[in-house]
Amino acid sequence: MHILIVDDSLTYRLILRKILGKIAGDFQIESVDSGENALEAIRVNPPDLVLLDMTMPGIDGIETLRRIKAGGFKAEVVMVSGLAADVAAATLRALEGGALDFITKPDAGNAADNEAQLGIAIGNILEVIASKRSKSERPTKLVVRPIEPRPTIPSRGRPPDGKQFSIIVVGVSTGGPVALGKLVPMIPSDFQLPIVIVQHMPPVFTAHLAAQLDRLPNSEFKRQLMVKK
Repeated sequence: MHILIVDDSLTYRLILRKILGKIAGDFQIESVDSGENALEAIRVNPPDLVLLDMTMPGIDGIETLRRIKAGGFKAEVVMVSGLAADVAAATLRALEGGALDFITKPDAGNAADNEAQLGIAIGNILEVIASKRSKSERPTKLVVRPIEPRPTIPSRGRPPDGKQFSIIVVGVSTGGPVALGKLVPMIPSDFQLPIVIVQHMPPVFTAHLAAQLDRLPNSEFKRQLMVKK
């Protein structure tokens, strides 16, 4: 796996290299200090994964991500983010813009704990990417099936088989904000069961995620109203 580290901090570039060196795997690691240099490196030798710092002078992480996606590059992009509220909000915008996920720069009491936290987060990301690559490389047999009606969430929380539920729990981690952005608008406005969403991310991010989800239009409910009319 070819990995490109993008961070204006030499210290963090070295830390990320060190952590990747401890993870089992065959990695080709490259690092650059700016968004501009990242775009050139991607053009010359497209990576599989970009670990992209959010806050950099010149082209920041958001703009670098936008140009990567606009250029049609297939690299997965993971944002490396601080914990400040404004950075958290920008990070969630990056997920909307096509980033696979994000990891936070930890602020534990010592360097060893910080590296351990980053190691776990990066290891989880690598597992997700490896799984996606494995599925895409797996040969598939084309099977033509009749088109079935799109399933909808039962109105008022009544399941079709007669079972009665009291609560719905949705648990998400990597890719969760993007998935929730698709799921939440599909929930009918007259849905009466309580829904608990557990998203694995730092508290400052969950507040912004909740606000972001609250702004989404209930497109499924509007579609049903149009059909009724």
